[in-house]
Amino acid sequence: MRDEDAKALGLDVTWARPEWTCISVMPVPPLHVRPSVVMGGGAQSSEDDLTHQLVNIVKSNIALRTAIKNGEPNIIVEQFEQALQHNVCAFMNNEIRGMPQVTQRSGRPLKTLTQRLKSKEGRIRGNLMGKRVDFSARTVITADPNLGIHQVGVPRSIAMNLTVPTRVTPFNIHELSALVANGPTEHPGAKHIIRSDGLRIDLRYVKNKSDLLLANGWIVERHLNDGDIVLFNRQPSLHKMSIMGHQAKVLDWSTFRLNLSCTSPYNADFDGGK
Repeated sequence: MRDEDAKALGLDVTWARPEWTCISVMPVPPLHVRPSVVMGGGAQSSEDDLTHQLVNIVKSNIALRTAIKNGEPNIIVEQFEQALQHNVCAFMNNEIRGMPQVTQRSGRPLKTLTQRLKSKEGRIRGNLMGKRVDFSARTVITADPNLGIHQVGVPRSIAMNLTVPTRVTPFNIHELSALVANGPTEHPGAKHIIRSDGLRIDLRYVKNKSDLLLANGWIVERHLNDGDIVLFNRQPSLHKMSIMGHQAKVLDWSTFRLNLSCTSPYNADFDGGK
């Protein structure tokens, strides 16, 4: 396509030439994108689906080159070209309508790039938007009319797992030392100490916790306590009242407790849904 025609279509010929949409060089993702899974104590390794498909592309490319070199008839060369085109397309998307899926020997379709990204279990919705993260917990909610509308009841088991990083100062050093002495198994206590040099001390593996002397500037990851402000959320989050701040109230049993007046902004109910 001439430069004038490309410009008439609104393309910047410096950065977006139309012929660049034709793949002449295949980008190969690095090994950490498609790691091998070792099974049976290292005796057997299973390759990733992307690796399998890259092997198929290389094989069909070699077959095409051999056919051209041997002077095969055009119809044969075209068939090898189509096989190469099919394998490259399947590497990008193995669910194109009207195109046979590339499968493993077992008959399972290969999971290629598009399948990694899309759908509920894909990279975006499954691993980025809904991933498991620190400093959060989820459970069933139940009603508690004795709580204020500014409070949320938090199970003790969650309060001992969720931590609040608190910097040691001359004003709180005695209070934090008492929490460190209680350790991770007693509430209120602490789970970790982060020293000023970045070293993290896990209090599960410290025998004499009372020997640990805190220093100003260190960080103690203490248990969640009554009065701590937490963000409370019910999905789907449809408007800003779906995520609100509440004061934690540590209680027994295993459900989040919520005042009945707070259910309407969350659109929450008590039928067992999370």
